Amino acid sequence: MTVSQMRLLKSETRDMADYARASDHRLRVGYPEEWQMKTSTFFTAFVVIAALLAIIAMLTACGGAAMQTISLQNSTERTIKELYVYPVGAKDHGKSRGSLAPNTGTQVTMPAGNVEVYAVSELVKIDDHHRNVPTATQALELKGPLRVVFFDNDNRPAEVAKPGVVGVTFVVAKKPAPDETSEPAPAP
Repeated sequence: MTVSQMRLLKSETRDMADYARASDHRLRVGYPEEWQMKTSTFFTAFVVIAALLAIIAMLTACGGAAMQTISLQNSTERTIKELYVYPVGAKDHGKSRGSLAPNTGTQVTMPAGNVEVYAVSELVKIDDHHRNVPTATQALELKGPLRVVFFDNDNRPAEVAKPGVVGVTFVVAKKPAPDETSEPAPAP
């Protein structure tokens, strides 16, 4: 835009001067109705933004979902190599929370709600031809602090019967029975 385009025509400046004289001799740009409309629009936007900020502040002050502690205990004779705690139904289990040596424990903090624990044990050698990697999983409703005890199916600890304690079972395969159709071992 050039300087000549920015200059107002004499007739436009005369009209502005006449308008200013007619309205208490104050020089105003534009018409008062336009300013009032812009002020009301600004005020409405200000009120909406202030209300949104107040709602966000209240939600932040409430803290959203309360965080709860899950105590995880390994009551097996094997190491738990991988341990996952994640919301029920999540496709991604996330990163492993580490491993648990036999008869040790750890704690995990999660938001209240439904969560799932998933544990992968170390390899179990059943015999020369059979191996097993036991896994255990359990869905939990997390409303308060909770203790989760991992154990083998043939070794249920007594503490699992207590309130606030959930037992999660590893199903360990047993040594297969000798096949009756096979030939007996030769006598020495």
